[in-house]
Amino acid sequence: MVTIKIPTHLIGNISKKEIKKIIKYVMGKDEKYNIKKENRGSNSGQYLILETDKIKRYICLSRENPKEGRNVFALQNLSTALANYFNDTEKNKSFCYFIRGTNMPHAHSILFAYKCMVTAKIPILNLDEVIPAERAGIFDYHMPFRDFKQMRKCRLEISRRHSKNNPTVFEQIDNDILVYGKTFGVNGRETVLICLALKELTNQNIILYNTRETTDTHGTDVDKSNLIVLKKIGIKIEDEIINLPEQSEEEKVKRDTRRYHINLLRKFHEKKCYLCECDIENLMVGSHIHRVADIKKETISAEEKNKQIIDGENGFWLCANHDKLFEYGSIYFDGQSLRISDGLTPQQKEYIRKITNLQEGEERKIKKEHYTESMHRYLEKHKKRVNTLYKTKQRSTKGSNKDVKNQNEK
Repeated sequence: MVTIKIPTHLIGNISKKEIKKIIKYVMGKDEKYNIKKENRGSNSGQYLILETDKIKRYICLSRENPKEGRNVFALQNLSTALANYFNDTEKNKSFCYFIRGTNMPHAHSILFAYKCMVTAKIPILNLDEVIPAERAGIFDYHMPFRDFKQMRKCRLEISRRHSKNNPTVFEQIDNDILVYGKTFGVNGRETVLICLALKELTNQNIILYNTRETTDTHGTDVDKSNLIVLKKIGIKIEDEIINLPEQSEEEKVKRDTRRYHINLLRKFHEKKCYLCECDIENLMVGSHIHRVADIKKETISAEEKNKQIIDGENGFWLCANHDKLFEYGSIYFDGQSLRISDGLTPQQKEYIRKITNLQEGEERKIKKEHYTESMHRYLEKHKKRVNTLYKTKQRSTKGSNKDVKNQNEK
């Protein structure tokens, strides 16, 4: 005999058909069952407990309607169910997930959540029942992610279709994986799931930075259930809170590297050199087009300076070599097209073409989807600066040559 423990707030909400289906998936066959009501309270999460003499299985439920959206439908109940599972001192226990509403199409954003669960080794009882929405089959949601870069790129590609959505992002800095995400409310559930998946994808230390988008309506406390799960899997939560809105007029103008990196990741979807194939994250530089030092000198408000410093349109991911070449004007962009400075020798130009994988006469352009009006304005400022620098060097070289000539004549 199987006992199904159901919270009182779910009685009448979950059907006998669903209960029988869950039992068959867990037990491998139909079994007689009895229902035991539990007065957990409506905030205790939507999960069932299946018990026999030998097993105890926590079964987290999705919501009923996939049209509610990814974080509400797929993830609303996950952290609470996991927290209760982790707090259970029973040794012979296990955890799984059951999808409701499988008769309706599931969007690619929901499929991403399933793929993260598979990566995190959370068994999904009825994943094969899922019907992908039209054009949602952009990845195999039955298989785990290959690495954290693939997971990040997939998440950011999905977020492109939802411009108001600020997803959890993460990057490698030295030997750490830094995660920037909300930890409160339904979006905090996504952060927790991504951290669970990251623990399976990397052995590196994971540090979570809590982000907030508005100071008034979005809390920055870590949700109690989220905190239990994050601590259980050994995620360090940094005390510093990252504010995603623009800084106020009164705030000091500064290089805000973390917010700048978040915006670059959201623009380019991967941390990879824009001019070569290098994707070693520790070698990547968030390279400003219009330099921070030059922004600080402008006669504009502190608020506008802060905005430009963290603007994702004001930069590229470049490897250490290309970052310095770009900063000092050895390479620049004329509109969308990459140019190599005429102030270099033929040998130097050939070296740049080689490390940029360019054949002589071949042209490299900024991708159409990346080239915006804002980026164009920054690039024009960069071009003006490096052209001035080039002309200054020319005058300096001519002056030196003239001095040498005069000295020889003497």
